[in-house]
Amino acid sequence: MGLLNNMPLPTFRIDRQLNVLEYSESAKRRFGSQVRLGEIVDEESYRKLVKLQEQSATVEMALLTAASKLEPFSVSVQWEGEEAFVQCVEINSKLARLEQMVYQQQMRLAEADFQLMEKKEEAEDALIKMKERSAPLISLNSRTALIPMFGNLDDALMDQTKDSLALQFHNGGYEQLYIDFTAVDAITLLGIEQFKQFIDTLLLLDANIHIVGIKPVHAPFLKDHNHQSVTYSSSIQLKSESLYS
Repeated sequence: MGLLNNMPLPTFRIDRQLNVLEYSESAKRRFGSQVRLGEIVDEESYRKLVKLQEQSATVEMALLTAASKLEPFSVSVQWEGEEAFVQCVEINSKLARLEQMVYQQQMRLAEADFQLMEKKEEAEDALIKMKERSAPLISLNSRTALIPMFGNLDDALMDQTKDSLALQFHNGGYEQLYIDFTAVDAITLLGIEQFKQFIDTLLLLDANIHIVGIKPVHAPFLKDHNHQSVTYSSSIQLKSESLYS
């Protein structure tokens, strides 16, 4: 029995008459010493076994173990001429391996999801930093600061910057504030609503606000906001005028 001796799964070598020519040590431990394969097959499964005399296949059948118990096995038969190798895999063991494979796949998917989440968080952090840099507060002198705004004035920009900018203005002890719209592209309704809230906060801090660099496309968004003390001009060098006169 040297050929099959070390096979980890119960394995038999049989002929066309289902005589056992050789068996592995694992087969002997599981089913005892057998002369014919039919001796360990129950009546209902015997018809399946007869069909396996003609062709290679894998079927499920109940086999009688050395403990005299019928247990379900997946039986694979591979014919090579007039002889075949028969390998028996316990259904429970097979299910356990399948469950292990499913678990391992789930762990790989979970790891992939975690990596995607990390990438998503990194992208969100990068977007926040980009938005914060789109509206920095620059000190012009001890009394005056400038906020040059870049890109789209939307709710994302204002949500990420308005509180920080108001705090920087207050902590810097500034009195005058220029907000430069020269590099502003599109303005959204939600963005201008948050911008109005930002102006309200600055006015509570007694800021003298001058909005500069206004383009014709910006005017419709600004005209309906009633901040009479805010002034505007086309550039910092021009004399400020009332924004809503």
